[in-house]
Amino acid sequence: MNKRNFSILILMALIAISCSKSPMNNQDYISRYKAVFTQPPKKVPTPTTPDGPIAGNGDVGIVFGGKPDSQQIYISKVDFWKAKRGYPDGGVCLPGGLSINIPELKGAAYYTEQLIEDGTIRQEFKADGLLFHLTSFVPSGNNSIIIEMGTEGTKNCPVIIDLWAKKGLESKNDSGISGDINWVSRSFDSTDLDWPTHIVMAMKTIGATGTNFTMKPGQKVYVVISACTNHDNPGYSAAAIKNAQDIDESAIKNLRESNRNWWKDFWAESLVEIGDTTMEKYYYASQYILASCSRNNIFPPGLWMPRSMHGRVITIPITIIRLPGGAAILPITLQ
Repeated sequence: MNKRNFSILILMALIAISCSKSPMNNQDYISRYKAVFTQPPKKVPTPTTPDGPIAGNGDVGIVFGGKPDSQQIYISKVDFWKAKRGYPDGGVCLPGGLSINIPELKGAAYYTEQLIEDGTIRQEFKADGLLFHLTSFVPSGNNSIIIEMGTEGTKNCPVIIDLWAKKGLESKNDSGISGDINWVSRSFDSTDLDWPTHIVMAMKTIGATGTNFTMKPGQKVYVVISACTNHDNPGYSAAAIKNAQDIDESAIKNLRESNRNWWKDFWAESLVEIGDTTMEKYYYASQYILASCSRNNIFPPGLWMPRSMHGRVITIPITIIRLPGGAAILPITLQ
């Protein structure tokens, strides 16, 4: 089939949708396209396409790697660049990540859902006498990462978490503790750069004390990570620490609700239904990735998205916009 015939078929499908008299709840429609992972990622980290779950608020992004007993969350920031001309000496860089070590989950069954309807990652790990839950999201409008841990079963569950900053590529690193906040930093500020870049990531736990704790069955613990660069705020270090300090359980509830509302509004802008679930899944997953990494008004994402979310995006630029009097079809471009 040539491009012209393919364009005509898609146009006919879009016209049929635009004439529909029964409006559809876009978010309910999109919820069918969640990504399911039944084994640990094998390509995280990677310089190409990751095979792990991804979430982001358009500025801060995360991708999961590792096995149930040694989860690794890689954290990206759209504006965290080494501003040196020429690849691979310069470009968007990885700030760091979070390690979650749970020895009781060694050999546990792995199950993860990436819910593109609201930008949430839900994980469930099963071992003898233990069911461990992880629910993570990156709130829209707040450069933080919220990770909720919960356990069921008959066993206590020791947990060790470690916030770390990536080293190398001539970066400078530091770390410290401010009250109940652990923080790490990574900086590029040598004289041969077009501009300096600094980031601080600050972390605290809610429902547990410190970074080495034991969870009892039914217990819930939150890990909160805040990220701020000098491009966000000249006082980036204090800002990152304060944001982490200000987030409590009540704030998490509000952040979750505002995040759901943002994604609801995002998906309400358009709907594509062509009767081909494979093509639709690629389309909606691509829109999800773009929304997760391209909301910073000053810095665009890297060529292949932020560093932790490195991968290629496949998009089909077809959009239906619902209007009060019906639907308008935007021009189709095949590329």
